[in-house]
Amino acid sequence: METTKIKISVIVPCYKVEQFLENCVNSILSSTFKDFEIILVDDGSPDKSGELADELAKRDSRITVIHKQNGGVVKARETGVEAAQGEWITLVDSDDSITPNALEDLYNASVGKDTDIVLGFPVGMKFPQFPEKYGIEEYRSDIISGTRIQAAPWGRLIRKSIITPFLFDIPRKVRLGDDMIFNIRCAFATDKAPVIVNSYVYDYFTNDESITNTNKRDPEYEQYFHVMRMKSIPQSEHEKYMDAIISDRFHPIQQWSYHNPFDISWLGSEFVSTLKDDIKKYNYPISLKQRVLITTNSFIIRGLFVLWFRLFGFIKRKVL
Repeated sequence: METTKIKISVIVPCYKVEQFLENCVNSILSSTFKDFEIILVDDGSPDKSGELADELAKRDSRITVIHKQNGGVVKARETGVEAAQGEWITLVDSDDSITPNALEDLYNASVGKDTDIVLGFPVGMKFPQFPEKYGIEEYRSDIISGTRIQAAPWGRLIRKSIITPFLFDIPRKVRLGDDMIFNIRCAFATDKAPVIVNSYVYDYFTNDESITNTNKRDPEYEQYFHVMRMKSIPQSEHEKYMDAIISDRFHPIQQWSYHNPFDISWLGSEFVSTLKDDIKKYNYPISLKQRVLITTNSFIIRGLFVLWFRLFGFIKRKVL
């Protein structure tokens, strides 16, 4: 007799999260949807995360624990996916949690739909506006540019059949943005439009010791990341998504400038030079704000402009 396939596999990498892991797992076990498995991947954690994972597995037969040598979160996720038995995959960070309705809302939205990706939103986020006909090209553009769709891999179902080793073939040197690289590759692994669910499915916790919060951006790294992102997009599709690619490259420059308004050190970098070349080559419609960020070499004028943009943004937020 053929065994019924599990509907959803929940992959949870574990590394130095002993204070968060039980809450994360309990949030999954509290789901209104019951047809799932949890795969906890102990990524060689030096604390008691691995031991706690084993204890949690004793409490519920749907929990499986894999212990492996430390290789980073990307490889831990890959290990979990390889062991998964579910039709759908969802990724959960072990210092976060999911809402009780998450799996049910996402799975129900997939029923009867010809799709490979079902997407919800983190708690507290204002639901973005999407066009009535939201196709895979719009989704890819949103992932690449970081608009409307969060860059993180969580908060969604991914059909396991579209997941290949290429999605996880991300050098560990990619310390910031590996989630975006994964999502981009996933978006190009299917030609089917995603299903968007206006539902809160994920509760994100800001961990001060996470990689995102302990690594600072610099132009050398941003150039490396840009090259990795371009390799993740099929060569034949580069021009189609170049506006989105250029748009997102302003984000780290803007972030750096806002925190260091009188610092012009980024201007002479390969990252900015390459960005300027692409703006010219692809006739990108650059705004005044963007032009100031990448061309003004007077640190006084630049600083005053940045301070003005910061003040304008503050006033705008207060009004809205």
